[in-house]
Amino acid sequence: LWQQLLEADSGEIDRWRSERERLARTIRHSLDEAPPTYHAMTLASRLGLVPAAAAVATIAGHVERGFTIDPNGSRLRDPTQGHDDAFTPYFTHYSFAVLLENGAGELVRRYWETAWGWMLVHGATTWWEVFDDRWSQCHSWSGSPTWQLSQYVLGLQPRADARGFYSRLRVNAVGL
Repeated sequence: LWQQLLEADSGEIDRWRSERERLARTIRHSLDEAPPTYHAMTLASRLGLVPAAAAVATIAGHVERGFTIDPNGSRLRDPTQGHDDAFTPYFTHYSFAVLLENGAGELVRRYWETAWGWMLVHGATTWWEVFDDRWSQCHSWSGSPTWQLSQYVLGLQPRADARGFYSRLRVNAVGL
């Protein structure tokens, strides 16, 4: 807990631990009530609230149905119109990390090649906000392959916990 790193008193740490458990129960309950969605499973997995295999299956299934992986998939063309079955470069910061951390590196590599490759084929010289050239054409949140290649393929992952700041070396060949 952050409170431990900040050397909070034990009463405060216990209150936050209790609050975390209450929120975890609420999230688990809501996932049991309705079919888990791409966003919910991604975030719940990153919090350790759902089995990794279930999250990987949900994430991969969702991305497979979205444009550019499926050329006929849902695509965000208008910022005022959302699509529940589209995926964006932004959220892959979270969802692809789940895949990479749970043995689906080859799948992520294929997604990078297909989706960001699509941008390059269409003339991108910077990463676009979404998979459409009418939105922002220089968007830092679309750069997940850039940092993910460094952290997951080259394997240098910065970390911080009660021991302090450190790096973990964990190379992922993503099938190469």
